[in-house]
Amino acid sequence: MSSASLNLSAGTSGLLKRVSRGFLLLSVGDIAAKGFAFLITVLLARRLSDVGFGKLSTAISIVSYLALVVDMGLSVYGARAIAQSRARAANLLINITGLRLALSLVVLCGLWFTMKVTNLPQDLEWVLLASSLWLLPYALNIEWVFQGLERVGLAGLCRLLGQMAVCGLIVLLVHNPSHIQMAALIRPGGEIVVRGVLFGGVVFYLLSQRTDLRLHLGTWKNLLHQSWPLAISSLFTSVYAGNIDFVLLNLWRGAQQVGWYAAAYRVYLLLPQVLNLMVYAFYPVLSKSWKEPSRFRQFHQQFMIVMLILSLPLSLFPFLLADDLIFLLYGSDYLNAVGALKVLSLAPIFTGISATFAVSLIAAGFSKDAMAVYGVGLVVNLLSNVVLIPAYGLIGASIATVLAEGAVLAAGFIWFRRKIYQVGLPIPVFGKLFLSGSATGIIMIFARSQQWLNSNSPVWRITGVGILGVCVYLFLILVLKVWSLSDWKVMG
Repeated sequence: MSSASLNLSAGTSGLLKRVSRGFLLLSVGDIAAKGFAFLITVLLARRLSDVGFGKLSTAISIVSYLALVVDMGLSVYGARAIAQSRARAANLLINITGLRLALSLVVLCGLWFTMKVTNLPQDLEWVLLASSLWLLPYALNIEWVFQGLERVGLAGLCRLLGQMAVCGLIVLLVHNPSHIQMAALIRPGGEIVVRGVLFGGVVFYLLSQRTDLRLHLGTWKNLLHQSWPLAISSLFTSVYAGNIDFVLLNLWRGAQQVGWYAAAYRVYLLLPQVLNLMVYAFYPVLSKSWKEPSRFRQFHQQFMIVMLILSLPLSLFPFLLADDLIFLLYGSDYLNAVGALKVLSLAPIFTGISATFAVSLIAAGFSKDAMAVYGVGLVVNLLSNVVLIPAYGLIGASIATVLAEGAVLAAGFIWFRRKIYQVGLPIPVFGKLFLSGSATGIIMIFARSQQWLNSNSPVWRITGVGILGVCVYLFLILVLKVWSLSDWKVMG
């Protein structure tokens, strides 16, 4: 099911090339930004001590949930609206940013009041308050504008610049545990400079073009009316893909199993990042083409095939290399996490395919239906955790995560067929990918049994077997024509 068989028009091929270039540029920026974020984590952990780093991590976790209220789904809605009508970009930029700033001030006031009422320890109170100021630069973040304009590479650059600023300030200003309040202020301080300058530059340019940038409260009301289902969807995914399983596992099985599960889950969270970047790149194109059904179908079918191709190795490789990954990252004390990681590694297969349905529903304007899809995932996750964790501990929590992703896939498929078009799953592609994945897995298992790769170094085994697996997998999907050379040309 290649692009040639779809008879893509020149315009459609051009948009697909833009998606692929945007994905590559976004990936470079995002990977570099995550590299700096990892360096920031290491620096803070070493310089603040375990106690100080724990307090700061707790504050950042709380603020990340408050950011859902500040965003209210406005960034997703704004990107879709701009993709469908670029003439609205300036109006949406000023009104969505103004509304998000207003919401951030409301949240900050509410947080300050809550801290006073709950009487938190003073040191934690100051760290939380300083960390919460990050909501202001978060409100100024205009990556969604670049996404809607199909310039996602600029979004990657924004992420990179923000992390570079924070990392530089930490190196200069944070040296010991007594600097914890400074560390909490650096994140909002560094990012507000980058995002403030960027936002100010865009506004200055628009003013020079005599663009109307007035705020309209009536527009704010309409924006919230359009975006609230997207906000609920984000809340649902944050709960079932967030910490609810950690809470229930701690309740029924204790802190030790939470530690093992957390080790496996942190590795699992890295797996869908490539999928998320591809979704980010495809979303504006799907939003833009929605009013042209034939083009939308072409984009969606290409979207499905690309996500299928990416999903399989993201499940296969960590499944086969789970023991080496856990030992390398955490040491022998965490080998009980290997089983959980093997189960969790099955989830990206479901995640990759389900994203093509749920995200397409949002792109087409069916936000409430997408909310229902993610609601199904939440319900299945909660019920599965309640049933499985008491009996099977961290393995049960892992199974619950996979079941939730499978439920989102099933619900998304059903809702997509009802609302958009009678899509069929690409069974021939599934079959060819199954053969490719099976053959790749067998070769990787055989390679691990060989003496030249079966050394005492997990780094050598992961690198050697991983590179071999990638080469074999790419060769097979070309030989079996899952993805042809003409497809590579279409994608740029």
